[in-house]
Amino acid sequence: MATTPTRCCPCYGSLYSTQLTPIALQCRFPIRLTAFTVEQVQALARSYGLSWSVAKTSKLTAMVGGHPYLVQLALYHLQSGTLTLDELLSTVPTQAGIYSSDLRHHWQILQTYPELLTALQSVIKLGSAQLDPLLAYKLESMGLIDLQGNQASISCELYRQYFSQVQS
Repeated sequence: MATTPTRCCPCYGSLYSTQLTPIALQCRFPIRLTAFTVEQVQALARSYGLSWSVAKTSKLTAMVGGHPYLVQLALYHLQSGTLTLDELLSTVPTQAGIYSSDLRHHWQILQTYPELLTALQSVIKLGSAQLDPLLAYKLESMGLIDLQGNQASISCELYRQYFSQVQS
């Protein structure tokens, strides 16, 4: 049986092992996906067979903030041709839109943790707010806010519209 190399990181060996050990479960390497730029969304749209202008690409990017999953899901639905971008954008912040299950999932979490809902409401109302660090971390981890220093702002127009509607 081969020995596992040791390093200063206690989970080094477990990264290359198929056995789960308690130390392996404690290791977390956060992966941050940055928002796609308009150019990246346009390139991805081309890979879906969509020939879009910068203006069209900018509309989608503005609505979803360039969020990789949200962009990909929209392009997946648009490639079939049964839906135009304008039709998609008019329904996305609703229960009938393509993001409805994701939005309901976020809403359920916010309902379960009222302190998160209150924090998100203040960001939506003020446009930008300084939040308790733990609340900011949780909302950012959910993808609902972006942080610039200590200032939190809503991560995309989709979330601003949806959570403004469901709160009223």
